[in-house]
Amino acid sequence: MILFQTPTVDIRPAGLSAKALAELKSGDRSLGLGEFAAATGSYIRAMEAAPNALVVRWSLGLSLSALRRSPALAVQQYREATRIAEDDLITALLLQGALQEYGDRGAAQQVYLDTVRRFSRPGQPGLDASGSLKRIEAALKQCPNSPVLALLQGDALQIELRFQEAGLSYRRAIGSAPYWPKPKINLGLSYLAQGKANQAVLTLEGALKTDPANPRALLAMGDAQLQSGNHSGALKLYNQLSQVESVAVPAATGAARASMALGQASVAVSNLKNAQKRAPKDPTPVAALADIQMKTGSFAEAADSYASALKLSEEGGLFAARPSLQRALAEAQLSAKRPGDAQRTLQKALREDPENEALWRRLLAQSYLEKNDRPAAEMELKQALNNEHSLYPQETLQAIAAEGWTEKFIAGYQADLAGARTGVRGSSSTQTEIVVRSVPISKENEIVALAGLAHLLRFTSAVRDEVSVRRDMVHLRGSGADWFLLAQAQERLGDNADARASYGQAGRKGDLSSGIQKLAIARIRTLASLPGRREE
Repeated sequence: MILFQTPTVDIRPAGLSAKALAELKSGDRSLGLGEFAAATGSYIRAMEAAPNALVVRWSLGLSLSALRRSPALAVQQYREATRIAEDDLITALLLQGALQEYGDRGAAQQVYLDTVRRFSRPGQPGLDASGSLKRIEAALKQCPNSPVLALLQGDALQIELRFQEAGLSYRRAIGSAPYWPKPKINLGLSYLAQGKANQAVLTLEGALKTDPANPRALLAMGDAQLQSGNHSGALKLYNQLSQVESVAVPAATGAARASMALGQASVAVSNLKNAQKRAPKDPTPVAALADIQMKTGSFAEAADSYASALKLSEEGGLFAARPSLQRALAEAQLSAKRPGDAQRTLQKALREDPENEALWRRLLAQSYLEKNDRPAAEMELKQALNNEHSLYPQETLQAIAAEGWTEKFIAGYQADLAGARTGVRGSSSTQTEIVVRSVPISKENEIVALAGLAHLLRFTSAVRDEVSVRRDMVHLRGSGADWFLLAQAQERLGDNADARASYGQAGRKGDLSSGIQKLAIARIRTLASLPGRREE
């Protein structure tokens, strides 16, 4: 089913006339020199020559924002850009940002929510910027020195979580336009997303040197100061922005977090209530209030606030925020000794977010333990372990150990494994009685039992038994992760030659994440210089 049809109009520089292309490049040169008025004039002439060129609309909208002309003019350019390419994520986000600057929070939020709905990755976190990247890369072939295109390429790469590549694009934009603060702001935000607060501060200081009153730069600097632990500095910046309409709500939310870090809970609550009045449909201030209530031990109030934030998120269609809010709500309900409410929240989360089943099952186990229903809690933890996507599911294993169930789970998985292989499963219901029942022989059930058993054996440091179980796993399923985990177990046992061979098999499967793939290669190189087997 085709949801969006790209209009048959010029969306790449290749479709520009010579005059439009010349004006576009002239505008890029002026933008690079910090001559924003001249850049805007050139982009206007390029737009007149090529009104349906997407890159021209992007450039004109950004230059108008840099010039601090009426944000409504930038909004107009981005609305035209969405007409030209309604299937473009970057264009939609530019429109949302311009509406925010214009002070139309309602319209900005609506555009953002619509963007989240349209560009979310099915079954995965984040948004899909691949279409925008293709357009930008095609445009860069015609205009390789464009600071606008380098900036937008960085934005698209950051959305794809390709931070290193995004940083290179932002630095190209900064090199081409050192007097334009936006690339520095976006690079600073990229550092913040990676938890690199000190690098963010240095980058944002550069943006503020060229534009000391830029509200977006000041807000980002406040966030960087907060992340780096300079709570007083962050609070000063947030308070400075309290009357700037375009950033007042995030500034109030930031001020609340800074105040809380400084031990000023009442000031934090006041800031958040002010933010709620300014943006009553925004779930962010309500969720931040709930965070404070959790930290101060007001668990029932926190549960009510998280429920309100979740309701606002659902009403607005902000699906990306729901898993984190559902978790926070369930944890608040458990802390408030409301396990029945937590179970209803978690059952709903299971239906809506099956990708995080292990998390929801662990929390359900807690709710059953609150009710002293240990058999139900045990069943939920087993289901959690069966549905783990992590190579090292420590949280689930620690939850099992906390109840003293580790050996019981090992015995249970051993019985499951025997049943999957033979069709006969035995289990001890008392100290003396063995219950035997018939079950279907199943390769799938064998894999599930082996995976759970391997996790538990690793957790209990039963290395030799773990190696045996993981060998069975690679014969049955043999994914890259199976081979990688076998290699790690063999290495712990001292079987260096076998471990090296297993790491090689893991890498050749081609289904490992880049980080694990690099680790496998590094271990192969290290093990090549070690003896093959440990002395017994």
